[in-house]
Amino acid sequence: KIRSIKIVSEVAKCTEDKAKATLTENNYQVKNSILMIKYGISFEDSEKELKKAEGILAKAMENLSKI
Repeated sequence: KIRSIKIVSEVAKCTEDKAKATLTENNYQVKNSILMIKYGISFEDSEKELKKAEGILAKAMENLSKI
């Protein structure tokens, strides 16, 4: 769990407290939490984006950056 917090805070560029809170809300779903924090989207929207990106975080981030 500590590693997940560090990964999310580094990739999403947020505090570890914010990362931990979001991860806790989402049952420690790292990719979803990163998208939610970085792009301000809901868990449901993060699921849709990851599905469109075939589960690839980098691809989902690229798609969201274009919006």
